[in-house]
Amino acid sequence: MEIVDRIVHLAKAKCRSIRAFEISINKKGGYLNTMLKRGSVPGADVIRLIKEVYPDVNVNWLLAGEGDMLLNEVGEPTATYNISVTVSDKDDNSELFQALEALLKRSKQ
Repeated sequence: MEIVDRIVHLAKAKCRSIRAFEISINKKGGYLNTMLKRGSVPGADVIRLIKEVYPDVNVNWLLAGEGDMLLNEVGEPTATYNISVTVSDKDDNSELFQALEALLKRSKQ
């Protein structure tokens, strides 16, 4: 995924439309689409604007695709866990429950 693709991904996550995102960073309509078609890379001014408007964006992710897209309240990458478990009896799965509880406790720290 290139930087422009990550910006589009961010735009879809943060705004109801790409156009709304472009407006939020003071760019004309079609800015991101034009960059995608041309294979362009945004300038430092655009990255700075994105960081100013969306301070929870992880710049490492935006520039290099490293880490999570968003930072938590203390400026660290957020951790996302998707867990799906079907359990019929807690006693038969006590190790599983202990592991899940430990994971949930770590994610809240």
